[in-house]
Amino acid sequence: MLLTEELLYFIWRYQLFDHHNLRTTRGETVSVEHPGHFNSDAGPDFESAKIRIADSLWAGHIEIHCKEGDWKSHKHHLDARYNTTILHVVWERGKTSISRSDGSMLPTLVLQEYVDLTMLERYGMLMRNLSWIPCQYGLHEVAGLTKIQCLDRMLVERLEVKMHYILDLLAKTKQNWEHVMLLLLGRSFGAKVNQSAFEELVFKVKPQWLQKFRNDDTRIEALLFGLSGLLVGQANDDYPKMLAQEYEYMKKLLHLEPMRPEAWRFLRMRPYNFPTIRLGQLSALLCYDSCWFGRVRAEEDLHVLLHSLRHCRIHSYWSTHFRFDKSANKSCNVGLADGFLYSLLLNCFIPILFSFGKFYDQPAYCHKALRWLTEVPPERNNIVSAFNVAGIKAYTAADTQALLHLKKYYCDKKQCLGCVIGHAILRTS
Repeated sequence: MLLTEELLYFIWRYQLFDHHNLRTTRGETVSVEHPGHFNSDAGPDFESAKIRIADSLWAGHIEIHCKEGDWKSHKHHLDARYNTTILHVVWERGKTSISRSDGSMLPTLVLQEYVDLTMLERYGMLMRNLSWIPCQYGLHEVAGLTKIQCLDRMLVERLEVKMHYILDLLAKTKQNWEHVMLLLLGRSFGAKVNQSAFEELVFKVKPQWLQKFRNDDTRIEALLFGLSGLLVGQANDDYPKMLAQEYEYMKKLLHLEPMRPEAWRFLRMRPYNFPTIRLGQLSALLCYDSCWFGRVRAEEDLHVLLHSLRHCRIHSYWSTHFRFDKSANKSCNVGLADGFLYSLLLNCFIPILFSFGKFYDQPAYCHKALRWLTEVPPERNNIVSAFNVAGIKAYTAADTQALLHLKKYYCDKKQCLGCVIGHAILRTS
């Protein structure tokens, strides 16, 4: 039988045992008035509990172990921080009684005598299951409302994970939200292969430069392509020649230092994902508006925002080229496709909007971010498809984002005790 302290925390936290005739190892009656609050930091496991032992009501902390002897193994009997512990909750009784560092005896409650063992069997099955997700074969028995509650929680958690990254960027940019938006955009345009290169590039770009050149598309394009290092060498086509000439002027004016061209990867990529094409698209976005954070913050209607994004026109040169001085075999449509625009919403616009609302304690922005997620079509990937087969349908991007978080942080790590669906399966009678 698989038993962990985490499982005992779960049992105690949700009081999943028979409360009838609870007694300590010394025969004293026990009544749980309040189990306390779980403590994830150093010190006792549950704080501020209220336990009636015999005729006395005690207020203090609860310490939980698999074995009674763990109290001494962990040297709690020498630690004054544990003198306020009022009850030692264990699964397996020891041979000797235990005491606090001040010499006073500590009452012990053995849970093994009061817990339904079928719950432990279900937990063992979840932990031993080698399926795609631990609860794959029991998921269909979970109530629909429970699944909805799980996805709601996972969605907020996912946004909060992204918020921590965004707030780190905010600190690095000295509280400049427009600069943070630029960094997020660069990260998204780089995708996985060229993500680090795009991040390096946009860190070199100052938002005030974009503001200064906001009515000059050529300068913005020259700035980005010049800093990328991809304008190195003597160009043959007029467009890269023009960009190189303009960049040389800005390089002296703004004291610019370009990247190494070797930082960019083209090998084994579809031409539509070449960094030159993605840079052209990013340039088009910034030529259309250099202050996308302000636009996202002010706009209420997601469809209006998408309309603006669809009007960002990439330079015509890229309709016949995938790289400088190399003509494509046929004319290409390299505009911003809807799928990519939805990706920008999920990875840039919506997370920064949610983070802004949290940072300044303005819930309206958080609610708008959550509402927009329900208006974006569901993503298509293997994880979402597998969950659909297992019994959790995704109808919007809010659902798919929640499922991705659930899989990565709970299913893959078998954190069933922290999952609403895992709770439901374990508590099934």
